[in-house]
Amino acid sequence: MLSNADAPAPRHVRVATSHIRPLPPHTIESNLKLMTDMIDAAGKEKADIICLSEGLAERGVSGALEMRAHPVPGPITERLGESAKKNKLWVVTAVVERDGDAIYNAAVLIDRNGRLVGKYRKVHLPTSEAEDGMTPGSDYQVFDTEFGKIGLLICWDNWFVEPARIMRLKGAEMVFFPIAGDVDTHWDIMSRARAIDNGLYLISSNTSGGASRIVNPAGEIVAEAAGDFKLAVSDIDLNREWRTKWLSIGPGLGEGKSLFVKERRPDTYSGVLASPK
Repeated sequence: MLSNADAPAPRHVRVATSHIRPLPPHTIESNLKLMTDMIDAAGKEKADIICLSEGLAERGVSGALEMRAHPVPGPITERLGESAKKNKLWVVTAVVERDGDAIYNAAVLIDRNGRLVGKYRKVHLPTSEAEDGMTPGSDYQVFDTEFGKIGLLICWDNWFVEPARIMRLKGAEMVFFPIAGDVDTHWDIMSRARAIDNGLYLISSNTSGGASRIVNPAGEIVAEAAGDFKLAVSDIDLNREWRTKWLSIGPGLGEGKSLFVKERRPDTYSGVLASPK
């Protein structure tokens, strides 16, 4: 284990997540107002980045999927960008994106200057979204910020172990999960598991079904938010070590963040690509 003198200097990030449950009547304009109000609340808390939930701008709005979809970049990301710039923080959320004839469930990353700097299209579509006509994405990107590398995933992606691991292998230190909701028991286990699996922070934002939360690499919940309009904020240190006794190295203290990558055996993993029987 490193001595205090050898340990890296702290790298602090003030992270916020939110739980917003829009009430009727539902319109994109009223939902966006809730979102920008929450960004303002995070700004007052001096957050560096906030996570808003999946499809929140369109939540409860009636009409065909095609009518609720917007270009990215477009009016929704521009509106959120104005709020991000005003509050000098980063924003993550997921929106219904139209690109030509295709419609995607897309997570977006907006920087402190209000610029759209990243986009992730949901790879794992639940049956309901596929039947509605959404198109799946096919790539797992990691994005650079001034405080560290982050990944974006969406809801059903969390039920698959591969996406978060791929992002960890690409250097992600935090994964942001805008989700609509999940069964409480499943979500509690799986949100912790993805953080432990990869030795990274997981930040989720829900609308229903479970609390929004910030989970550390030990699988501990460091902050939660639940309700119609709630914010949770936590200061995290991306350089902190998370060491566990007997983790690979006997009676010493091992750290999963590095060991899970170092001691992988990808030469034995071809079976994960095989067709199920």
